[in-house]
Amino acid sequence: MHEIERILREAEEPLSLNEIKRRMSAKAVRHSTVRKVIDEFKRLGFVAEGSKGAIWSLNLSPDFWSKGRAEML
Repeated sequence: MHEIERILREAEEPLSLNEIKRRMSAKAVRHSTVRKVIDEFKRLGFVAEGSKGAIWSLNLSPDFWSKGRAEML
């Protein structure tokens, strides 16, 4: 789970599940395992998924969550 998070955070564009598996250090990871992790991240609001793949969407920057910025959302 942590490795998938790292891969998604470092990615600059959406990644397919196959691309996430390719970038993992463990080469014997099941597709269903990656799918379940992505689904859990989506449920928590950390990941957005579309036709091009999954992308990390959680922004931890304090500037983003400052009072003025949060009101704009």
